[in-house]
Amino acid sequence: MAGLPQAGDTAVVRGDPSSHSFTVVYLRDGVITGLHAVNRPRDFAAGRQLVAARAAMARGEAVSEDVPLSESMKQHQSTVERRA
Repeated sequence: MAGLPQAGDTAVVRGDPSSHSFTVVYLRDGVITGLHAVNRPRDFAAGRQLVAARAAMARGEAVSEDVPLSESMKQHQSTVERRA
């Protein structure tokens, strides 16, 4: 578990829970507030960084497994660097 989701946050599931390998991403107003990763250490590692950075993420991006969370983290970092 990374972050501290609150009541009212939207839970988005990546993967199939019946496979015993999935991630739940919690969003509030388009910002990642928390993450549960079950048997997905890469999602957990990237998710911790995304939560700490208060990264923005659309619901569609959170649910899609086409883009790994590690790629989302890289995109977030490059956006932050461009703003600096």
